[in-house]
Amino acid sequence: MVGGAIITGVCLFLLGWTSEVVGLFIPEGETHDQVTVVVAVLCIYALDFSVNAVQACCRSLIVDTLPISQQQAGSAWASRMTAVGHVVGYLIGTLDLVRLFPPWLGGDTQFKKMTVISATALWATVGVTCWAVTERVRLSSDPEKPSMAWSVLMELWRRTINLPPRIQAICWIQFWNWVGW
Repeated sequence: MVGGAIITGVCLFLLGWTSEVVGLFIPEGETHDQVTVVVAVLCIYALDFSVNAVQACCRSLIVDTLPISQQQAGSAWASRMTAVGHVVGYLIGTLDLVRLFPPWLGGDTQFKKMTVISATALWATVGVTCWAVTERVRLSSDPEKPSMAWSVLMELWRRTINLPPRIQAICWIQFWNWVGW
């Protein structure tokens, strides 16, 4: 989660200041513009992967830290907070951030200021989550038996093949949704 948040924040900053960063290495001109586009596209791809890594870790915290009886409520609250984040992000984007904040606080464009706000909010919330959440350490039931990678893979395979019918249906829906996307 922390690694994904760091990569996401760095990519947001790089995306906001792509032209300036490319300008450190390549002078203005056609090559500069082409390299700027390539770097921006690579940042978007890196953002896509790193945001998904952060989201997956945050979702897994619900399963890892909450008792089964509270997981449904935890997932509902996570969805609510995601929706609130979308609305707040949209509302912040409608404000004239260039006029509201000085140039030294996030650059000289609306997009740069949005990237600063987004990265700062992400890092702050991941930091609070890391501070507030304590995971339990799972101990092996047999301390004499070392944990082997092969046995872990075989156990995952066995559990995947023997999923309950409802969970299996959800997995098939997700799989075909991914194929369709």
